[in-house]
Amino acid sequence: MISEVEGWAELHWKCPRRNMTKKEEAMLKKIEKLNKEKQRIEEMCSYEKEYSQYDYLCGIDEVGRGPLAGPVVACAVILPKDARILYVNDSKKLSPKKREELYPKIIKDAIKNIENLMSSATNAHPS
Repeated sequence: MISEVEGWAELHWKCPRRNMTKKEEAMLKKIEKLNKEKQRIEEMCSYEKEYSQYDYLCGIDEVGRGPLAGPVVACAVILPKDARILYVNDSKKLSPKKREELYPKIIKDAIKNIENLMSSATNAHPS
């Protein structure tokens, strides 16, 4: 899909004078959204760029309300230095559907990932 959108954009820019159809306008909006997301991901890589001398950096996220309100799940992931997974964000900022879509991609690209379930009743359970 991404290459199709980018290919269409290249074609469109060669003939900018003609009027766009509704489909082309929708495609242009997708391109703008995609470019905005790519820029956001690059901005998120500021730590990777700042600490590029290290072989590995670990991204960490947690979900849950804490030991007073229930269990917490924490995950740590090490991705390759050149990894750019579009739409990755803090889990609380993603819809359940988007989290489900991203999970296999993150696991596939990960060098290492660790997930633990933390509970007030028991310290840690590897999942």
